[in-house]
Amino acid sequence: MNRTPAEGLDIASHEVLEKLGVVAGLEPSAVRRMLEGTEFTKFTENVRADERSARRPGVRGVPTLVADGGPPASAGGPGDGKDG
Repeated sequence: MNRTPAEGLDIASHEVLEKLGVVAGLEPSAVRRMLEGTEFTKFTENVRADERSARRPGVRGVPTLVADGGPPASAGGPGDGKDG
């Protein structure tokens, strides 16, 4: 699924987000619960916990690769062939 604000969608609208969720295969009621209440709060808490967990070994951005418990290696930035 590839949706951007440039397509004229109001991605701040719960109605639009519900429709996009359905297109992605989610149940409309599940999307509504996520947007309106405690499920969103719990989801946010889980994301923040994942972020804290990633920062402990030194992950500071994405994409980042961690192999076999080794140090994180940023997959972006200078030297990746993308900067000119």
